[in-house]
Amino acid sequence: MLPRVIGETNIQHPRGGELFVEVFDPKGRSKGTYGGPIKEGRVELMFAPLPQGSYLLSTEHPMALRRVIRVDYKPFGPVYDFNLVLGDADSNGVIDERDLALIRRQIKLFKPGDPWRPDDLNGDRRVDETDLNIARANLGRRGDALP
Repeated sequence: MLPRVIGETNIQHPRGGELFVEVFDPKGRSKGTYGGPIKEGRVELMFAPLPQGSYLLSTEHPMALRRVIRVDYKPFGPVYDFNLVLGDADSNGVIDERDLALIRRQIKLFKPGDPWRPDDLNGDRRVDETDLNIARANLGRRGDALP
Protein backbone atom coordinates (compact mmCIF):
# COMPACT_ATOMS: atom_id res chain seq x y z
CA MET A 1 0.00 0.00 0.00
CA LEU A 2 1.28 3.47 -0.87
CA PRO A 3 1.73 6.06 1.88
CA ARG A 4 -1.29 8.31 2.16
CA VAL A 5 -1.02 12.06 2.58
CA ILE A 6 -4.09 14.02 3.56
CA GLY A 7 -4.35 17.77 3.17
CA GLU A 8 -7.00 20.25 4.14
CA THR A 9 -7.76 23.20 1.88
CA ASN A 10 -9.94 26.27 2.01
CA ILE A 11 -11.69 25.04 -1.17
CA GLN A 12 -15.08 23.91 0.07
CA HIS A 13 -16.73 22.98 -3.23
CA PRO A 14 -18.54 19.66 -3.26
CA ARG A 15 -16.51 19.09 -6.45
CA GLY A 16 -13.47 21.29 -5.92
CA GLY A 17 -11.43 20.09 -8.85
CA GLU A 18 -8.06 18.46 -8.34
CA LEU A 19 -5.07 19.55 -6.32
CA PHE A 20 -1.66 18.59 -7.64
CA VAL A 21 1.32 18.43 -5.32
CA GLU A 22 4.92 18.10 -6.45
CA VAL A 23 7.29 16.74 -3.80
CA PHE A 24 10.86 18.06 -3.55
CA ASP A 25 13.65 16.85 -1.30
CA PRO A 26 15.60 19.45 0.75
CA LYS A 27 18.05 19.92 -2.16
CA GLY A 28 15.21 20.86 -4.54
CA ARG A 29 15.13 17.57 -6.48
CA SER A 30 11.66 16.49 -7.57
CA LYS A 31 10.43 13.21 -6.10
CA GLY A 32 7.23 13.10 -8.14
CA THR A 33 3.90 14.83 -8.72
CA TYR A 34 0.69 13.51 -7.25
CA GLY A 35 -2.89 14.60 -7.76
CA GLY A 36 -6.18 13.96 -6.11
CA PRO A 37 -9.71 15.31 -6.12
CA ILE A 38 -10.70 17.87 -3.52
CA LYS A 39 -13.87 16.80 -1.72
CA GLU A 40 -15.39 19.05 0.91
CA GLY A 41 -12.08 20.77 1.56
CA ARG A 42 -9.95 17.62 1.84
CA VAL A 43 -7.60 15.95 -0.59
CA GLU A 44 -6.05 12.52 -0.24
CA LEU A 45 -2.86 11.77 -2.16
CA MET A 46 -1.14 8.43 -2.44
CA PHE A 47 2.63 9.03 -2.57
CA ALA A 48 5.23 6.63 -3.85
CA PRO A 49 7.23 5.35 -0.91
CA LEU A 50 9.36 8.18 0.49
CA PRO A 51 11.66 7.98 3.47
CA GLN A 52 10.51 9.87 6.51
CA GLY A 53 12.06 13.34 6.57
CA SER A 54 11.87 16.97 5.48
CA TYR A 55 10.30 17.78 2.10
CA LEU A 56 8.83 20.69 0.21
CA LEU A 57 5.34 20.30 -1.20
CA SER A 58 4.41 22.59 -4.11
CA THR A 59 0.67 22.92 -4.74
CA GLU A 60 -1.12 23.62 -8.02
CA HIS A 61 -4.84 24.25 -8.51
CA PRO A 62 -6.75 26.27 -11.13
CA MET A 63 -7.42 29.81 -9.90
CA ALA A 64 -4.97 29.53 -6.98
CA LEU A 65 -1.44 30.72 -6.46
CA ARG A 66 1.27 28.12 -6.00
CA ARG A 67 2.16 27.41 -2.39
CA VAL A 68 5.40 25.77 -1.32
CA ILE A 69 5.08 24.17 2.10
CA ARG A 70 7.91 22.65 4.16
CA VAL A 71 6.78 19.51 5.94
CA ASP A 72 8.28 16.85 8.16
CA TYR A 73 6.88 13.89 6.29
CA LYS A 74 5.80 10.68 7.97
CA PRO A 75 3.94 7.99 6.02
CA PHE A 76 0.33 8.01 7.18
CA GLY A 77 1.28 11.04 9.23
CA PRO A 78 -0.47 14.31 10.04
CA VAL A 79 -2.96 16.26 7.96
CA TYR A 80 -1.17 19.06 6.10
CA ASP A 81 -2.49 22.58 5.60
CA PHE A 82 -2.90 23.23 1.88
CA ASN A 83 -4.89 26.46 2.23
CA LEU A 84 -4.62 28.25 -1.08
CA VAL A 85 -4.72 31.88 -2.16
CA LEU A 86 -7.58 32.05 -4.65
CA GLY A 87 -8.14 34.39 -7.58
CA ASP A 88 -5.38 33.71 -10.15
CA ALA A 89 -7.80 33.32 -13.07
CA ASP A 90 -5.10 33.41 -15.77
CA SER A 91 -2.66 31.18 -13.83
CA ASN A 92 0.28 33.55 -14.27
CA GLY A 93 1.36 33.43 -10.62
CA VAL A 94 0.06 36.82 -9.54
CA ILE A 95 -3.44 38.09 -8.77
CA ASP A 96 -3.86 41.29 -10.74
CA GLU A 97 -6.41 43.37 -12.66
CA ARG A 98 -6.45 40.83 -15.53
CA ASP A 99 -7.73 38.19 -13.12
CA LEU A 100 -10.50 40.49 -11.91
CA ALA A 101 -11.49 41.21 -15.54
CA LEU A 102 -11.66 37.48 -16.33
CA ILE A 103 -13.87 36.80 -13.31
CA ARG A 104 -16.12 39.76 -14.20
CA ARG A 105 -16.54 38.25 -17.67
CA GLN A 106 -17.50 34.89 -16.14
CA ILE A 107 -20.13 36.56 -13.95
CA LYS A 108 -21.93 37.55 -17.16
CA LEU A 109 -21.56 34.12 -18.78
CA PHE A 110 -22.23 31.79 -15.85
CA LYS A 111 -25.74 30.40 -15.50
CA PRO A 112 -27.11 28.74 -12.35
CA GLY A 113 -27.00 24.97 -12.76
CA ASP A 114 -23.83 25.03 -14.90
CA PRO A 115 -21.24 22.46 -13.84
CA TRP A 116 -18.66 23.54 -11.27
CA ARG A 117 -16.16 26.06 -12.57
CA PRO A 118 -12.85 27.05 -11.03
CA ASP A 119 -14.05 30.70 -11.09
CA ASP A 120 -16.57 29.77 -8.38
CA LEU A 121 -14.08 30.62 -5.66
CA ASN A 122 -16.40 30.22 -2.66
CA GLY A 123 -18.09 27.02 -3.83
CA ASP A 124 -21.68 28.28 -3.84
CA ARG A 125 -22.22 27.02 -7.43
CA ARG A 126 -22.40 30.58 -8.78
CA VAL A 127 -19.86 32.96 -10.23
CA ASP A 128 -20.81 36.32 -8.76
CA GLU A 129 -19.58 39.40 -6.90
CA THR A 130 -18.60 37.26 -3.90
CA ASP A 131 -16.06 35.41 -6.05
CA LEU A 132 -14.82 38.71 -7.45
CA ASN A 133 -14.38 40.05 -3.90
CA ILE A 134 -12.30 36.99 -2.92
CA ALA A 135 -9.93 37.69 -5.80
CA ARG A 136 -9.96 41.43 -5.06
CA ALA A 137 -8.95 40.74 -1.43
CA ASN A 138 -5.87 38.89 -2.75
CA LEU A 139 -4.95 41.53 -5.35
CA GLY A 140 -1.18 41.89 -5.68
CA ARG A 141 -0.33 38.56 -4.05
CA ARG A 142 2.16 36.28 -5.78
CA GLY A 143 2.63 32.56 -5.72
CA ASP A 144 5.63 30.97 -4.04
CA ALA A 145 8.73 30.25 -6.15
CA LEU A 146 9.66 26.66 -6.85
CA PRO A 147 12.69 25.36 -4.96
